[in-house]
Amino acid sequence: MAVNFNGEWFSVDGYVFAVGYGQLETVNQITYPSDSSVTRAVDGAATNIADVEYYTQPSVKVGFKYISIEQFYVLSSILHKKQTMQVSYYDKDFNKVVIHECYAHPTELQNFFNYGKSIEGVRDLTLTFVATLNDRETHSV
Repeated sequence: MAVNFNGEWFSVDGYVFAVGYGQLETVNQITYPSDSSVTRAVDGAATNIADVEYYTQPSVKVGFKYISIEQFYVLSSILHKKQTMQVSYYDKDFNKVVIHECYAHPTELQNFFNYGKSIEGVRDLTLTFVATLNDRETHSV
């Protein structure tokens, strides 16, 4: 099935940032809360694996070859105001736009791009946003 997708982007708290081609990497890792609850037989087989709870931990790695200083200041101010933020992006794994409450991993020092005495932008900036999973829908049965 072909997917028609025009460019890559992500948004943080409603502010949309354009991202270069191939600079948005989604990871939806299946995680087991406690691996010690898996019972192993003598031959190493996991006998109760169907009974162990697991969940998907979404994260997105966003890279900018170049981001203007104005957009960098907007992004930076959002990251410094709150511990978590609402992040939306196109998730290629699920072929849809997803929205997660996320926190940002710490990043390296920025590589500022100067032109004379003025700062024009930031080069090679990479951020990773990890879903908190606090915003999951729960249903009573």
